Amino acid sequence: MKRFIDLTNVEDVPGQFAWWDTVSDTFDSYDGEVVFSDWADFEAAYRAEYARNLITAKRIGLDDIYPNQIERYRGLAPEWTGVRVSVA
Repeated sequence: MKRFIDLTNVEDVPGQFAWWDTVSDTFDSYDGEVVFSDWADFEAAYRAEYARNLITAKRIGLDDIYPNQIERYRGLAPEWTGVRVSVA
C-alpha cells in the first residue's frame, strides 16, 4: 500500500512530499528521486521510471506493467501538491 508523506514542515528536505510503501517499509523512488516539490515534479519522474520499466517488460514479453497506476497516486495526493484530478 502507498502512503503520501507530507514533508512541508521537515527542515533540510529538498522537497515537499514523498511516497512510503507499507509493504516493503521503504520510500518509493522514481527516476532516482524520492522527494518531490510538486505534482508535476513527481509525475515527470514517475513517467520516466514507468517508460524505462515498460521497455524492459516488453523485452521479456509483457504488454504492460501497472497500467493507470498514476491514477492511484492522484487519489492519495492532496490538492496543495498541484495534482490534477482526472475527469471521467
